Amino acid sequence: MKFRTEIAVRPFAPEERIGYANRILALGSCFASETASRLCRLRFRCTAHPTGILFNPASIADALEDYAAARPAARGE
Repeated sequence: MKFRTEIAVRPFAPEERIGYANRILALGSCFASETASRLCRLRFRCTAHPTGILFNPASIADALEDYAAARPAARGE
């Protein structure tokens, strides 16, 4: 019996890989926090949840639009 779905993933080309020159923004739940913590410990330039943990795609989309527009994130809307 298989208890998981196996997916074949092609390796990234060298120009697509994350490197130390890249800046990383982690948004989402506690999984994003844990991933960002590990990347930061490995000396990557990363930021996690500048406006707090976000749990749904609409909130993440709103936050990205706010970051791109360089305006403060709306709170309590």
